[in-house]
Amino acid sequence: MLSLIKAELYRFFRSKQFLISAILAVTFAVIVVLLNFFLNIAITKVYGDQLIDRKTFSSLASMTNALNPGALFGYILAVFVSVLLAQDFIQGTIRTKIICGISKKKIYGANYIASLIYITAIMLGYGIITFLFSLILYSPIPEGVEAAKFVGNFFLTMLYDLISYMFVTSVILLLVMLIRTQGLSSFLYIIAVIGFQFVGSIFDEIIKIIQNYETNMEAVINFMNVLNWINPFYLMSTLSTNYYSTGLIVANSITPLVWGALNFFLGYLVFVKRDIK
Repeated sequence: MLSLIKAELYRFFRSKQFLISAILAVTFAVIVVLLNFFLNIAITKVYGDQLIDRKTFSSLASMTNALNPGALFGYILAVFVSVLLAQDFIQGTIRTKIICGISKKKIYGANYIASLIYITAIMLGYGIITFLFSLILYSPIPEGVEAAKFVGNFFLTMLYDLISYMFVTSVILLLVMLIRTQGLSSFLYIIAVIGFQFVGSIFDEIIKIIQNYETNMEAVINFMNVLNWINPFYLMSTLSTNYYSTGLIVANSITPLVWGALNFFLGYLVFVKRDIK
């Protein structure tokens, strides 16, 4: 299977989608860092320091936000990976591999591993570019923050990001196995991300309203918190530069791990059971 993974990675990294991703990574890094920098200046001038979370203005914080697959660059990268995977069906490459005697198990496993490596590499590259550019404007660690805690939080969020990449890869692969077209699978992924993040945000706002005006609706609050906890897309969107305990990272990692495993095996069953034409 190693040769299959190498072949897929070679195809991915030589594709026009990779070139576009690289250009977008540099562009997004510059634009996002500059926007945050000037937004910081504007808010500080109008409201002073009381509305500014200083933890969000540092190079490591910028990199943390860049690594989040629930942000815009993560959406675009997922679409590109969906297109690359669907090309195997459209061009008949999958059928050729099966005719050559390669098992569906190996083909599916190679597609998953290659896609995960590709997504991780691109996102990490984007994060490093963002970090290096933000060093021009920010210090590596925010002022007034304990360095050891902040760096520890950074690596905890990186671990959660990796788990999120595994989940995202499984969703993309499942959609491609079900639909086998470039446009529709990409479109459905974007709809799923936006839809589930929107629902989670609505629940979060309802919880805040209840907490402000009601004191005897703990059951409702707990129920909505559980709904948000089992929503992996919403959990990705809430990832930020706030301090996280190890326990919280472990708890929030359970959801994408479970959904990722379910998606992986469901996608495998679909791929094995359906005929390849």
